[in-house]
Amino acid sequence: MYPLGILDTNIVLPNPAGSIRMKTEIVVMDNFTSHHIILGNDYLHIYGIDINHHKDRYFTIGENRRQKFAFSNMFKQISIVSSKKDTYKEEFVAHQLFEAQINPSLSRKMRHDLIDVLYTYNNAFASDN
Repeated sequence: MYPLGILDTNIVLPNPAGSIRMKTEIVVMDNFTSHHIILGNDYLHIYGIDINHHKDRYFTIGENRRQKFAFSNMFKQISIVSSKKDTYKEEFVAHQLFEAQINPSLSRKMRHDLIDVLYTYNNAFASDN
């Protein structure tokens, strides 16, 4: 997983008494999909959000406990590149390329291809091992 950047955005939760707008930062990762956004207890308490896990999963906002917002269980899967992980490659990237300064102007594909070449021919490079 490679971090691609941070998305600054507002999450707006509609409420008859006034919509709730929460400033959020979302970290966008390469080859990673998320099905949930987790709000901390501070947000839940400050904005009066109550999550209920009864027969159906829903949440309420503020004092109005009658208006219930349902959680959707339908997730659209964007992409799965590979479910098989190369643990040796991940270890190589984490340990051997830890201090590598890869040009940030490379595209994701170019960066991925470069790491593949470095991993494939890692014995050709000098190391402290």
